[in-house]
Amino acid sequence: MQEIQMPLILGVTGAVLFYGRFYLQWIVSEMQGRSVVPVAFWYMSGVGSVFLLVYGVISGSPVGALSHCFNTIIYA
Repeated sequence: MQEIQMPLILGVTGAVLFYGRFYLQWIVSEMQGRSVVPVAFWYMSGVGSVFLLVYGVISGSPVGALSHCFNTIIYA
């Protein structure tokens, strides 16, 4: 069995956090019957962006790093 690499775990975790925030907003909005942005949405955005930025740098992907560089600045 191959050993799971830490950068891969970092990238997948970042993607789940960053893109899962939309599902969180959708579920909370449906529960409240109106459009809301929960506080957890912003934390998921920030942490997910940082994880994906670090993953882009570690994996040597300038496009991945650059695309989340701006997101990280905005959510900070």
